[in-house]
Amino acid sequence: MYIELKPGDYNFIPPEKEGFFSRFLSILKSLSSLYGGVYTIIGLSVIFYVIAIIGSLVASINFDYFLSIWASNNYKIIIALNSYYRWITAMFIHFGLIHLFLNMVGVYILGSLLEKLWNKRIVFLVFFISGILSNIASFYILKGNSGGASGGVFGLMGAAFSFFTFSSDVEPLFKNYMRQQILSVIIINVILSFILPSIDFVGHLGGLISGILLGLFIVKFRIKRNLFYLYFISLILIIVSLVLSIIDVIKLLSV
Repeated sequence: MYIELKPGDYNFIPPEKEGFFSRFLSILKSLSSLYGGVYTIIGLSVIFYVIAIIGSLVASINFDYFLSIWASNNYKIIIALNSYYRWITAMFIHFGLIHLFLNMVGVYILGSLLEKLWNKRIVFLVFFISGILSNIASFYILKGNSGGASGGVFGLMGAAFSFFTFSSDVEPLFKNYMRQQILSVIIINVILSFILPSIDFVGHLGGLISGILLGLFIVKFRIKRNLFYLYFISLILIIVSLVLSIIDVIKLLSV
């Protein structure tokens, strides 16, 4: 069979070129689906720690003091400067390598479990929202100075408990076993929060309650979407908060 095609018989429409922002979003979507949960949380915490080391060395001041005037949930500084962005930055700073290591172990264990149940972006958002709410609770109740990822870690803990308590998609025996294990971990950590000195027990409880409620919401409404744009907004908020914190600490150190 022979078919003759003439130039006027068809039109060639070239594919539309993606703009820079569209290409950027496509790349970010791919990266966030692979590394957007546990690895992003750990990466941000390490970046903040490195910035703190460099900042304290450049300013020639004590490391903990630099954290307090730079990005911690410091009630007096937040009130003085209206620097409420610290409710975000405070969840990524750590007062020493042991503090950083222990929190990152918690993030990795709990976050990796939840990534298998939901997806990486949802895990990041649970950590992020729980961390903010835990810092807000500590700010208004304790009115002190705190920092660290533990509020978000307790949020992941609470979310895991909600999943194995309310989800109907898990085999009952395994579900009961996991719920008991997670509840045991929660009880131990809550007790330690009250016993150990210099622990922000209000922040821990705030993160735990936030995580339980977020987990319940996700399970009950069967949220399985990637929630990319909410994830993207959270990253923008972190970057903006980091920039504002650097500007403010420069002002404070120059006084």
